[in-house]
Amino acid sequence: MKITLALAVLFLATAGLLLAHHSESINDEDRLVTIKGKVSSFGFTAPHVQIYLDAKSDQGEEETAPWIATGGNPSSMRRTGWNSRTLQPGEEITITGFPYKDGRKILFWLRILRADGEELPSADGLQGRLDRFLATHPDQKLPPVKPAAGN
Repeated sequence: MKITLALAVLFLATAGLLLAHHSESINDEDRLVTIKGKVSSFGFTAPHVQIYLDAKSDQGEEETAPWIATGGNPSSMRRTGWNSRTLQPGEEITITGFPYKDGRKILFWLRILRADGEELPSADGLQGRLDRFLATHPDQKLPPVKPAAGN
């Protein structure tokens, strides 16, 4: 009985933290941003893959802090073909995603393009989220994607 009660208390105490971790309320899903820059660091580690990106402002000046783009977990990303060598420091990429509401330079990525326009595969469900956003925001334009081979 004491063990059951202790497990119930532990579950209730941590349930909020687990739900908060996976809450998407921190993302501004009414606004899509596109950031172009060079990868300074790429972390293919749990709980979420992260890309640190040195970007330039709209005026062409180096920003003081890097952007951080978070994606899916390594297991789901591995299923789409990603691995710890998918991105390399110094590689130029363009990331489109939902920024954090609090103004920090963090976004949840929905699409990543290499410098040549090649689109990297996204985690499960992300293309659907991007498509839903674009359907409700017809004025939003995205950078062009390089056509797939054979098209």
